[in-house]
Amino acid sequence: MGKIKIEGYVCERCGHKWVARNKKTPIVCPKCFPGDMVVSGAYKRISEFAAGESVFGFSGELGSTKEVFSHDWNGELVEIRAAGCLPIRATPEHKIFRVHCIQISRSKKRKFSRKFLNPELIDAVYLKKSPVSENKNDCGDYLIIPKIKSTFSGKKIPLIKFTTSHGLKVLEGKHLKGYLPLNKDVAWMFGLYVAEGFSTSEKGDVCFCLGKHEEKLAEKIVRIGLSLGLKTRIVEVETANLAHLSSRIYSRAFREWFGISAKTKQIPSFIMLHADKRIYESFMKGYLEGDGCWGVSDGRARVNASTVSEKLALQLQLLSVKMGDFFNITKVDFSKYKSNFKGRTICGGAGFLLRASAGKLSSLVGLKNIPRHNKSYKIFKEHIAVPIKSIKMVNYSGKVFNIQTEEGNYLVNNIAVKNCKSPYWNTKRKIRGKL
Repeated sequence: MGKIKIEGYVCERCGHKWVARNKKTPIVCPKCFPGDMVVSGAYKRISEFAAGESVFGFSGELGSTKEVFSHDWNGELVEIRAAGCLPIRATPEHKIFRVHCIQISRSKKRKFSRKFLNPELIDAVYLKKSPVSENKNDCGDYLIIPKIKSTFSGKKIPLIKFTTSHGLKVLEGKHLKGYLPLNKDVAWMFGLYVAEGFSTSEKGDVCFCLGKHEEKLAEKIVRIGLSLGLKTRIVEVETANLAHLSSRIYSRAFREWFGISAKTKQIPSFIMLHADKRIYESFMKGYLEGDGCWGVSDGRARVNASTVSEKLALQLQLLSVKMGDFFNITKVDFSKYKSNFKGRTICGGAGFLLRASAGKLSSLVGLKNIPRHNKSYKIFKEHIAVPIKSIKMVNYSGKVFNIQTEEGNYLVNNIAVKNCKSPYWNTKRKIRGKL
């Protein structure tokens, strides 16, 4: 059998062959993202990606990257903002998963009834914002955030990596275990640590910085620490209470699992991918009790949280989708909000505000779950669809990137998109060839 001869262009980057739409078709695949877009999985910017990095696909499963491609681009990008999501920018012909919504009827109780069509791929430039003002029956396009699949069910987390053979003997001598049990209390402690914790590499302490009014949280941390066989103490400072768990092994583990600073805070895979919902829900509850605030406003239960870690914000959103809820993310400039401490002016930088209402997250913190019928997003069995709020063209000159994955698609800022070198092109473009 000979090679298929195809009339058209051959991509110098990945070897794709396709029929040109016009004479201006470039000599490389016109499907890419600028380097600052974050790929969900490894949660790195696409410009920092390499083969073998972890990526979530449209199915919600965690796969890996096969290849990374880049080339120069001088032209327009499509900037798409979906409700509650960080914006994405893509070259006009990049395929993005969408759910189209149409209005099918009207009723007295509701202004209209919506029908959502099956997910499909469409060029970024052809997406429509919701609603479409030119057509009252067209509710526009919704982007897709998949529910990630659970692939871990372990009840123990090994600590061997964070010590030596001598360290293990020391643990045995103190009647301690070489693993950390993963239960609801420990998962809750992990969530509170991501919100309020830090580890000291010198003294080997895991610390929780809590307010003076949070004595119950400090006492619970102490109880959990004692159940793990650790030395614990609460230190009162001028403006806070510090709950300490003394363990060099735990200190090393926590720094790797959860990050070493506020900007690098993250959720480890053994929480994100755990099959027991009690584990990741306990983690979320611990995080909200540390960094969240909640209440009832306008008859709606509302839950808010904030972080300066972009990776953590995207992970919390994806974890909320797994729980059947949706955390809206808004990028905020915290430098506008200044405060004084001991005569010093304190101001923050860029951060991320997360907001949810009337769902699983509000019930986690004890608020009455009042159902909402006018949510902007739509929950499906395998994914959540969020409406597009704005689309515009922006000029761009520089490197653009794309990756090839095992599944043939991946998530950018948690939104499902098609990858490079996909068989989709060879079936949809009706390319003619002969053997």
